[in-house]
Amino acid sequence: MKCPKCNEKIDDRTNYCPYCGEEIAPKVCPKCQQYYSNKKFSFCPDCGTKLVSRYQMAKIGEWL
Repeated sequence: MKCPKCNEKIDDRTNYCPYCGEEIAPKVCPKCQQYYSNKKFSFCPDCGTKLVSRYQMAKIGEWL
């Protein structure tokens, strides 16, 4: 994948761009619990549930 800020090629599993420091926060499907690093995705391609950030997912976990 490419960093959305500097466009350098980076590993899909990275949390921060090693070139510019941009946070690459994957989104999570609260239903499927799948991670998606494509920032353009708003909904899960598998089940259609609205994706949330890892931070939001952690908060959801606290409520369950």
